[in-house]
Amino acid sequence: MSPGVRMAGWRERWRSTRRAVVRGTAIALAAMLLASGAVTAPAAVPAASAAGSLPGWLSTRGSTIVTATGTPYTIKAVAWFGQAAKLATLRPILTPVTTPKPTSSPKPTSSPKPTSSPKPTSSPKPTSSPRATSSPKPTSSSSPRPTPSPTKSSAPQAVRVEWIPQSAWGQGYVVELSLTATGSVTAWTVSFDAPGTTAVTNAWGMACATSGTRVTCTGAGYRAALSPGQSVRVGLQAAATRAPSSPKLTVTAS
Repeated sequence: MSPGVRMAGWRERWRSTRRAVVRGTAIALAAMLLASGAVTAPAAVPAASAAGSLPGWLSTRGSTIVTATGTPYTIKAVAWFGQAAKLATLRPILTPVTTPKPTSSPKPTSSPKPTSSPKPTSSPKPTSSPRATSSPKPTSSSSPRPTPSPTKSSAPQAVRVEWIPQSAWGQGYVVELSLTATGSVTAWTVSFDAPGTTAVTNAWGMACATSGTRVTCTGAGYRAALSPGQSVRVGLQAAATRAPSSPKLTVTAS
């Protein structure tokens, strides 16, 4: 179908719709005018028309509204634009609205009653003051007796000593001594007989001297004082024609 044909069909449908709307509006307007008394129909109007059923089209002729058959209707007055006429005309189709009744004002609540003030409690009675106890009598204290002072031991602290030969040759020998303290020692001396020894040429950890065939050595330096259980090793080199094999060692300590 061409656009022109479709457009013509739309125009025809629009005209039909518009005519139907205008016709319905005119019939409704005529019925409202008849119901409100704004217009009156002549005596020749059929009963169906006086009841408001008007067949055919309505049109105007001067100040007269006529039906499609030419029956005239004279307009007495047009007052339906006023508030009273509009309400009278629209009253049959309006739904009455009930006016809301005002609600009752709320009753004021009763004021709260004040509570009774608390009664003061009775003050506690003071307890009886404690009685002072009798002061304890001091006991006779005996004067402390002085403890006897410990006596100093006359016996010297012991030091164990061991003879340890190192080497020997025809003109001398080297020997070391190992000393172990059994108590606290601040000084010690070791002496022994060494026949054939003429001089002590060298010594470490002690100072040695000869007198005849006897050699006496005293601890020197940090090896002079010994703590309990401490061991030190000292030695000497002597000029001699022969070396003593296992001389008797005499030890004194303080």
